Amino acid sequence: MQNKNDFNELLKQHENSYYNIEIDSKKYKFKIKELLLLLNKDNFKEIISKPSINNIKIDYYLYALLRFVNEYNIIENYSLNNKITDNIKEIIKKDLYAINKLTETSYEIKEKYDININLKKDIVFSLPDDLNKLEKAIYIYIKLCTKLTYDQEYFATNQLGNPHLRHSKLENIKTIDFQNNEVVCYDFVAIYCKFLDMLKLNYTVIPKEDNNSVFGDGHVSILFRYDKYIIKVDSTKSILEGDLTFSKIGKDLNGIYTLNNNIDTKKEFKETVNKIYGEIKKEDNIESLDHINVKDDASFFYKLNIFFMNLNRTNLKGIDAYAYAIELKNKIFKDSNNMKLLIISNNKTNNNKQAMPLLIIIANPEGLDNEYYNTYYTYTDANRICLIGKEQIQQRINDNTFEYLDNDDIIPGIKNGKTKSYKI
Repeated sequence: MQNKNDFNELLKQHENSYYNIEIDSKKYKFKIKELLLLLNKDNFKEIISKPSINNIKIDYYLYALLRFVNEYNIIENYSLNNKITDNIKEIIKKDLYAINKLTETSYEIKEKYDININLKKDIVFSLPDDLNKLEKAIYIYIKLCTKLTYDQEYFATNQLGNPHLRHSKLENIKTIDFQNNEVVCYDFVAIYCKFLDMLKLNYTVIPKEDNNSVFGDGHVSILFRYDKYIIKVDSTKSILEGDLTFSKIGKDLNGIYTLNNNIDTKKEFKETVNKIYGEIKKEDNIESLDHINVKDDASFFYKLNIFFMNLNRTNLKGIDAYAYAIELKNKIFKDSNNMKLLIISNNKTNNNKQAMPLLIIIANPEGLDNEYYNTYYTYTDANRICLIGKEQIQQRINDNTFEYLDNDDIIPGIKNGKTKSYKI
């Protein structure tokens, strides 16, 4: 076993030494002996519960102390009493994760665009007065999710053609408000970043791993910092199961969370998100599926009636309506093999769109494996639920009026079918 050096020798060695460190873009100079003596204090917990030491923020002081301990391998190389080891453990319990991260904003197009003045006013005027900066950032994120929606045409074209060209132009951002509210991921990111600027919070925009673009090509998300938190924001983590849809049907949000490893920090942040989300649900009268309770042993036709009745009643539009339909199906039919929902691309529309999504509903009281009893329906928020024959679907698949959006998609009972090209 290796002989360890005496801790007192370490004190003598650094009698007049200083430890220099940069913390959050500011240079600090700590007397090493003072750092080490602090570790041996009986009232260490009491001392670190205070906001500062020697006019230095307590988290900065502890960050410097822990860095020194690690850089000089104090634990490995020196004989430490139980008090010192316990005090080091107390430092490790503190959440210092955010320090020296996101010390400035990084977004290469930051000065190259503006957001719609009406959108900005609508958000700012709705902000409660009693929120702190973090709560405002969370409120704005959720509010944008409840008011903006994913672009249907962009979705139906698999991010190709005219919709992609439109959204890849920076000037398009300024046209987006609560009425003209269709966005894609990088529109949302650009809009939210302007509000982070307003709140004077540092952030960076993160492109998808295989792509370097922060706007107009590929998926992007945001990291921003507030106090001890490093927060990730991704409203379209999933198009149909992300916050841009979930926020409108009262489901738990999954696109705003802290990257901190500390369990207490994660819990605190989640509780703050849930508190703000709860208030917005009340403000905006968010739709919910909580009122729907169908017994597992209810008849197929009763379940189908409940499904159709609620889907026809929803005020949600476009992608949000399709997401609602999926959640409705999952709640009523659960894992049964009596219903399948599939969103496909309809290439012939009456509104000069390149393509639009169409929800295909396949229902069968005997189970979808028995194709003879399949019944087919289409759904859009404009036309609601319409019965459609299997032959009609097959014909439109054959002439490429209908195209699948994913290679794994298949309409039970329908042969062949082309998958639309995908951009990323």
